[in-house]
Amino acid sequence: MNPTLTFGAILSVYRKDEPRYLFEALHSLLVSQSSPLDDVVCVVEGDISKDLANVLDYFPLIRLAYIPRQDKAPLGFGLPAALNLALQEISTDVVLKVDTDDINHVHRVRWTREAFESISNLAIHGGQVQEWDSHLDVWFGERRVPTEHEQILQRGVWRNPFNGPSVAFRRKEALALGGFPIVGANEDYALWGLFLMQGLRATNSLNTYVHMRGGDSLVLRRSGRRYKYGELQTLNFLKEHGFLNSVQWAIHVATKGVIRQLPPWGNKYIYSKLRKRGSVPEDREGMNEANEAYEKFQHGG
Repeated sequence: MNPTLTFGAILSVYRKDEPRYLFEALHSLLVSQSSPLDDVVCVVEGDISKDLANVLDYFPLIRLAYIPRQDKAPLGFGLPAALNLALQEISTDVVLKVDTDDINHVHRVRWTREAFESISNLAIHGGQVQEWDSHLDVWFGERRVPTEHEQILQRGVWRNPFNGPSVAFRRKEALALGGFPIVGANEDYALWGLFLMQGLRATNSLNTYVHMRGGDSLVLRRSGRRYKYGELQTLNFLKEHGFLNSVQWAIHVATKGVIRQLPPWGNKYIYSKLRKRGSVPEDREGMNEANEAYEKFQHGG
């Protein structure tokens, strides 16, 4: 048992973030949770709008740090550098990675605490994710990942074995590994690969940790030039560090090279097959509350 562990969250905000989505994400993380966090660090990358700044000001529990716009980062993707600054600034043993447009389940922090406190050598942990459209009205399915360490290892050489917005990890171990690699996309997959290469214990929960805004807009972002070349950078990184062998790397590159050349409808079809469908989830804890809170915020409530 590890009853004395502390838990925090890191996130990054930049000018293209949507104020409403950011507010709802932060409300679900800081107001609705059944178990509070011990620290939260948000890195602001470059200049942001007044609306985004107002959202951040509304949540005084967040500690803000600032970084210039990372124009010289690979493909102009500044998220890894921002997250690494947040890792340096945060004070907790375990860190939750938070996306700025998703709704965290009200028990995400509690379930994460229980996992790390019950498994003494646990280093990285995540959960399942429900994927919705950008308005959280249309449900697309569940992004399922394996729960046990060996299954995660097997999945990891072919696909990201974690749902990124649901993950928590040991801060010291992440810093010892150099933090998030500076690549143009999939920086989390690159770091998780380093965790797994070191033999660090990994699990995923069967519970839904995050309601994610995805769908067509997500597929289109992943069909663009930046994502295509950033993905290749991450594959090269994982091969150079021994997580992928030459055969696995070549299969990745060939397969993804074909997929990224498909028209948008082709990518949408393939992506739809990676989701598990069933009945629409009744457990939407935190979603409606965050929506209502934003409406009050807009009207000065």
